[in-house]
Amino acid sequence: MRGAHLRALVRLGAAAMVLAAAPLMAAGRAPEVGDPAPALLVPELDGHGFDLSALRGKVVIVNFWATWCAPCRAEMPVLDAFYRRYHAQGLELLGLSIDDAHDRG
Repeated sequence: MRGAHLRALVRLGAAAMVLAAAPLMAAGRAPEVGDPAPALLVPELDGHGFDLSALRGKVVIVNFWATWCAPCRAEMPVLDAFYRRYHAQGLELLGLSIDDAHDRG
């Protein structure tokens, strides 16, 4: 049950990210380096939401990944090492799984 709940929350987070970027897409341009991040509110397992604005002023890497994605799994140790090296300087890493129920078998 917990796995299904987590997948639903991750899907909601991904949908929120797409909706948050909609104004930029409607304006005919993609976000650029230096632009403020679009609003992102991701539901968490405990029922609370994580708001990206809580990390304002920090460099944030948002990584969408899936267990079935071999390149995604391969990059995890690299991202982990990068995070450990630069976290003290303000780097945050937000990993959002896009796994679906049928992806896990």
